[in-house]
Amino acid sequence: MPEELWAGFRLLKNAGYLPPELQLLNEIREVEQSLAFVKDKGEREIAGRRLSWLRLQLSHFRGEALDFALEGKYREKLLAKF
Repeated sequence: MPEELWAGFRLLKNAGYLPPELQLLNEIREVEQSLAFVKDKGEREIAGRRLSWLRLQLSHFRGEALDFALEGKYREKLLAKF
């Protein structure tokens, strides 16, 4: 990291700001941990969907190719839900 950015990043860090990628990673970890304790099938399905959505957002944020997942009917269903 360039030295001229250190002060700015330190200020953001001290203010409790996390970059969007780290926020997503933290949310993913929380949902994964909660899934280990969920016994209700309905709640488990909801948490699984949330986890999938967060992973999709992370992939999009990182610029990974999502074309395979967003084609045809699946894409239409996904857009209709969100």
